Amino acid sequence: MAEENKTAPKKSNLFLIVITILATALVVGGIFFFYSKYSSLKDDLKNAQNTATASPKTTQTAIPNEPSVSPSTVVNNYMKATIGTIPGGNVNDTEAKTYLTDVLKAQYTDSTFAKTSYGIVNQNWPNKIKIDSESIGDNSGNIKISGNWSDISTSWEDFCTFTLVKEDNEWKISNIENHLEDDEFRIPEGF
Repeated sequence: MAEENKTAPKKSNLFLIVITILATALVVGGIFFFYSKYSSLKDDLKNAQNTATASPKTTQTAIPNEPSVSPSTVVNNYMKATIGTIPGGNVNDTEAKTYLTDVLKAQYTDSTFAKTSYGIVNQNWPNKIKIDSESIGDNSGNIKISGNWSDISTSWEDFCTFTLVKEDNEWKISNIENHLEDDEFRIPEGF
């Protein structure tokens, strides 16, 4: 009988150890579960705050009384749509007309309009263009452009000046004044 009493406490100790391990596992598992839920809620709250602070900035940039693109963007896009030789250029008369006032658009009847407006003859299009100066007011402005006709030359020639006005609250090109002085590039009188 004495031997039976020695084994009984061992079984009891083993039972307590198993119960303690299970209880510890449940507590640790619960801690991880609640921590992951807390972290998830914390991340959701942080994302919601970031979205809330980003929304006013987006709203502020989309002011109803402001044009959607700048005057220089209008000029660059127009030139890319009418001069296929400049970087990013892809002649597209339909797109080009979207950058013109209604009055100037009415004069754009075919693809010779671009050559005539720039003062270009014999396909002598510049290889590069750059904005020399911008003078933009509230409702109108001018952008002066220079062109480079050579891949190896670093010289730039006075090319043209774009006059822009706001039409239907968007910047539109109302006039293109060419400045080419070289007879090789200038369109002859009466053309």
